[in-house]
Amino acid sequence: MAQISKLSFYSCTDREEAPEYTSNWAVRKIGTVITELYPEDFKHAEKKWISAKGKYCYKLDYKVVVDLNADKGILQFKTVAYGRECGHTTFKFEEEQDAID
Repeated sequence: MAQISKLSFYSCTDREEAPEYTSNWAVRKIGTVITELYPEDFKHAEKKWISAKGKYCYKLDYKVVVDLNADKGILQFKTVAYGRECGHTTFKFEEEQDAID
């Protein structure tokens, strides 16, 4: 059974520096990076038995890599853990998108 990780992806307009908070008027959420992690992705993860829940809890150290593939004009996302790509990473745009200049 896959475990799901979701990370919000934001854009900032009309600013030379990123604002401190996502509630700033110039920040808008453009989508969500969704990573499906599978049991084989956890084989190197630290695990701890949680007796109150009767199951293991895993600590998976991973990062989501964003590759601006300028020559193709696309953004690519991948998830990397312990030196290798893992899971399946996709990007879901927000429903309402304004035209981008």
